[in-house]
Amino acid sequence: PLDPNVDLSTLSLSGITIPNGTSAQVSIPPGAFNPAAGLDEYTTNVDLRPTQNLFVLVDAKLNPSTSTITWTFTSIDPTTGLPPTDTLVGFLPPGAAASVFFTVNPKQGLATGTQISDQASVVFGTSAPIDTQPWANTVDSTPPTSSVSLLPAEETSPTFTVQWSGTDIGSGVGTFTIYVSIDGGPF
Repeated sequence: PLDPNVDLSTLSLSGITIPNGTSAQVSIPPGAFNPAAGLDEYTTNVDLRPTQNLFVLVDAKLNPSTSTITWTFTSIDPTTGLPPTDTLVGFLPPGAAASVFFTVNPKQGLATGTQISDQASVVFGTSAPIDTQPWANTVDSTPPTSSVSLLPAEETSPTFTVQWSGTDIGSGVGTFTIYVSIDGGPF
């Protein structure tokens, strides 16, 4: 399930990685999955041949009523069009990893400090679910402020110190970008 503080209409599938010697990158065509337009499911077939004599049927589906997104990967024998009968034959060998990537925006108007967190469960066949590590982002909706300390109206020395400071209630100030203008010229 996705965090209740996300806007499901902004959910976008970014890609899928399936191991295949190195890894097969599966991109999602723009607009193929678009909850804002009612397109809550994307299905594709990935051909792993010649490295593996398999197809992988990938189905990504959003259930908007439960805010749950589910990816299902099914190994398919290209000869029969069915899952392999040997349970040891599959696209994901022991120790290998597949991954899915998605983005989603927080709901508008969330207060600074609101946490958006999620955790996935991975299920292999009929095995018990394996939970992934929890993931969290903290909303910082308060803009930072900065200021330059006042300088004298005239400076007679060719070198002088300029000082500035800044604050941010949420994530803090990471960097400053300094612009310089001489006698009102362009920065």
